Amino acid sequence: MLKVKVDNYDDIGIFLKEEKKIFFGTIITGVKYAWKNKLDRVEVAEFSIEDTETIVNIDIEEEDWEESLYLALYYYEDIEEYEKCVEVKDLITNIYG
Repeated sequence: MLKVKVDNYDDIGIFLKEEKKIFFGTIITGVKYAWKNKLDRVEVAEFSIEDTETIVNIDIEEEDWEESLYLALYYYEDIEEYEKCVEVKDLITNIYG
């Protein structure tokens, strides 16, 4: 799970736009782990907002794993990281047949 400190809520969106590679990598790792360990949720990121006690969590429930993996696949295709594409496709096949 990613643990990120940000200054405000807007910085969460900025992080997600600018750090897609890290974010999608964490999703893939999390889904693999959750699937192998029969968990029903992936904890992807925890954002702590500076000067507050606010924590924003991004979790993915099992019913949303497939969509998240396809989003990761499209991202890796777009940046032409084909080894990651194969990894994601294999994971989708292993989980969903």
